[in-house]
Amino acid sequence: MRQLNHLTIKKILLAIFALFFLVILVVLSRAWAFSDTDWVIRKGDRVKIPLSGITETFHIERDGLSQIQILFSNSRLGGGGALRLDILDASCTNILRSSTLHLVTLGSDNTVNFRFPRFPDSSGQWYCLNLTFQSTNKSGTALVFVSDAIGKTASSHLFIAAEEQPGKSLALRPAYQNASLTGDLQQLIERLSQYKPWFLKGLFVALIALLSILLTIGIVVIVILL
Repeated sequence: MRQLNHLTIKKILLAIFALFFLVILVVLSRAWAFSDTDWVIRKGDRVKIPLSGITETFHIERDGLSQIQILFSNSRLGGGGALRLDILDASCTNILRSSTLHLVTLGSDNTVNFRFPRFPDSSGQWYCLNLTFQSTNKSGTALVFVSDAIGKTASSHLFIAAEEQPGKSLALRPAYQNASLTGDLQQLIERLSQYKPWFLKGLFVALIALLSILLTIGIVVIVILL
């Protein structure tokens, strides 16, 4: 009876470990996004987000848009508040996606990631974003960086409180998610392989990562079964 109870405990521990590992995979598959490094985030003027928000049009060059990263300056949020990013169509009329973050503090030079369900066919599309901040006690302010619109944002149009800011852009960068976890893993391997010697590229990186995961799982299982 005592041995049976001992085996039952081991099975429960193994089931908990398997469930924990599965949860991690699910969370990663939903939150994973790869930043477009061709979009260079630059500091510039510090601008307060007005009540009516900040609006900017932007062009996307690949499928799978799932995140917008925006660089914020040191902000005094007071008692906290809600940052909301709406993704609209090219005419800035219809909301297609929304992401709201409830924050208490926002430190200096923090890049905030606004996540939303991926756009499967975003390649070649124009979108419009609207960024707003709602302070909890009406005393907080959120500051973003606005810099010269060059590079990927050269053709963007920025509006602050509905007033156009010619030649200016938010310090932002899109990020993408592939259609499958396999695609994400393949892109991750490509990113890890950059600027590495030949034995740390492509298949070798994948084998090292796989062996590390299997070794970790094996050690945990052995410890539980002992």
